[in-house]
Amino acid sequence: SERERERVLLGRFCFCFCFEMLRGGGFAAFAAATAVRGSVRAPTSVVAARAGGMLQPLQPMGPLRVLRLLSMAARARGAQPLQIFYGTQTGTARGFAEQLAEEAASTGVDCKVVDLKEFKPEILKPGTNAAFLVACYGAGEPTDNAKSFYTWLMDERRPTGLLKDVNFAVFGLGSKATHCDRFCVVGINVDRRFEELGANRVFPRVDGDDSDCIEIQFDDWQRGFLEKFKNEPSRATPVAASAGPACAVKPTAAAAPTPAPATTATTATTTSTTAATPTTTAAPTTTTTAAVASIRLEAAKADSPTFQAGSRLFHYRTMRPAYYHEKTHSLAILRNREVTPDAGRSTKEMTISVNPRIPGVHPLRYTTGDHLVVYPTNPPQEVSQLLERLDLSGVPGQSPDQLLSIVRLKPSSPCPVLPEAPAVTLRQALAHIVDIRAPPTPKVLRSLAELAADPADRQRLTLWASDKDVYRREIIDAPRHLLDLLKECPSIRLTAERFLDLQPSLHPRYYSISSSSMKSPTEISITYRVLDYYTKHSNEHRFGVCTRFLADQPVCQQTAAPMEQQLEGFLPCHVWASDFKLPVDPSTPILMVAGGTGIAPFKAFMEERIFLKTANPDLQLGPAVLFYGVRNPSELGYDALLQKALATGALTALHTCYSDSIDGKPGVFLSDGLISSTKEIHGLISQGAYVYVCGGAKGFGTSIAAAFKRVFAQEEQLSAGQADAKFTSWLNTGFYLEDLS
Repeated sequence: SERERERVLLGRFCFCFCFEMLRGGGFAAFAAATAVRGSVRAPTSVVAARAGGMLQPLQPMGPLRVLRLLSMAARARGAQPLQIFYGTQTGTARGFAEQLAEEAASTGVDCKVVDLKEFKPEILKPGTNAAFLVACYGAGEPTDNAKSFYTWLMDERRPTGLLKDVNFAVFGLGSKATHCDRFCVVGINVDRRFEELGANRVFPRVDGDDSDCIEIQFDDWQRGFLEKFKNEPSRATPVAASAGPACAVKPTAAAAPTPAPATTATTATTTSTTAATPTTTAAPTTTTTAAVASIRLEAAKADSPTFQAGSRLFHYRTMRPAYYHEKTHSLAILRNREVTPDAGRSTKEMTISVNPRIPGVHPLRYTTGDHLVVYPTNPPQEVSQLLERLDLSGVPGQSPDQLLSIVRLKPSSPCPVLPEAPAVTLRQALAHIVDIRAPPTPKVLRSLAELAADPADRQRLTLWASDKDVYRREIIDAPRHLLDLLKECPSIRLTAERFLDLQPSLHPRYYSISSSSMKSPTEISITYRVLDYYTKHSNEHRFGVCTRFLADQPVCQQTAAPMEQQLEGFLPCHVWASDFKLPVDPSTPILMVAGGTGIAPFKAFMEERIFLKTANPDLQLGPAVLFYGVRNPSELGYDALLQKALATGALTALHTCYSDSIDGKPGVFLSDGLISSTKEIHGLISQGAYVYVCGGAKGFGTSIAAAFKRVFAQEEQLSAGQADAKFTSWLNTGFYLEDLS
């Protein structure tokens, strides 16, 4: 009867009321009680309830609708936050993760940024909302901080429904110019495996190409993903995969993905179509928060941890491990010499001591083939120019040299460039912590457009943010950084706090160690070319941030003095282990391909083989062939060492390729040199040779890979498709190793 039905409903309401009160949901319980009174006793009453995270007026309603309302309130309160996981080697994915967190927090989404090295399987419980920003490293391998996660995920023993009711989306990072055969393979396989394990894909994967405006690609993906997530935060609707399936892989070695028809990151759509990429993105959404910073700068307290005034290494002593890797030390610079003094470009070799000379701290250990990770400092003149242009009204005393502490106004979206750090001046933050040369992202351009008082400035910045081709030409290729925009658009009023919000951290740089740990166990050497270029928009002569920083470093003069008493002559750095190693058996054949300063690890290889042969003259060394490409003979570094290696048998053949015309002869690129020696190369590969490729020029890895495919095609009479398949299969054997920047 109607009375019995009413009594049952009243019982349910009482149960909901008590349950909500016990869970601390007093407001929802009040809404239930009021709704009961309004629905059963007084239908004309209007109540307010908390549903979907916001207050909504309730029209007169029946009991069943009240039950649905209570269910919505409980689900909204119990919804999982957005977990943003990143796998990065150079910092790009981390910067994107921080950008996504800030954008999500500004729309009211609770989120958390998680380094994949901190990943634990129990994080992915039912209802979890997860975004994965994962980069490739080397020949399609996971980044170092994502290796354990990737191995866990790719384990085929995982049950099919392991990730049931986990909502996920993936943005992959890679570079077609480095290795197109394995472009974004990590992101592709993460996306595939999550689907196989029962998770719900809530937004199509996009494969970001670092060689083609990845900032625009990420911006498009981010806006589409957040729009989808905001509308359905707790009951995400699954969508189809956007880039097709990837091939199965073993946990220990990434496999090449099956070529996918669409979502390379040039797409900006939220569907999985294969249509051509539009050149423009959607018009930016107008906001009124461009000038609002997520931090406040306050004068540091008297008892705040501080640093030695004037020290270039203050951040090393006071910010480890918040900003630095935990194994970072400041090491004495022993030498910093020119390698090719007659060349038109400066190539230098820096040698540092492995002994940090800190009580209780052991010397650094490294093995031949490892990397040295260097933390640079921004050019002082650019820091000064930036300080002149920024609005310092929010800085205590309006002084860039006032010791500051950082107060976060948005805990869910921490300022990415200032981790939990001690007191620091604004000048020091801009010099040591903030990447002031980072290309402004489309999001930054939109924020600057809102801050510009001049309509012409607003129009120009908005165009640059919304058109991919214009963004590439005016920002990436120009290149322009934020200081350039502040100079060109004087109507922009940008506070120091907001600048710290907009810019990413100054990431460390990786350099191949060019010394042998056997020959020089107490020293580490790196070889680098001082990058210089002219900007297209202003014809200004500029230098690379880290290479100029290294070139300007003086040699440590007081090697017996404690580190704390010296301000210069030390380099903040640490060793990063690499798989780029010589074979365990020295009789195994090796083939080395070096482009420019890519000779660095092979210099170490030659030193080690000479050392082994000198220590044991009866040792049988396997064949070692080096293909070395430079512009002209003046850039040929370490010639004396190479000749010694040839004389001792540490090197059996040396092929030099000069890309410039020499004595009227046309230049020969390194890839052409390889193709002209197909029989020799194929013979080494057939003997089980390890092949090593090292170089930093754009497209270097792709051109060398294409040359090896030509070797297979020519020597084994294969079609182009068969040669591609052969090369891919060979990659999976682990006999082809790359060290590409």
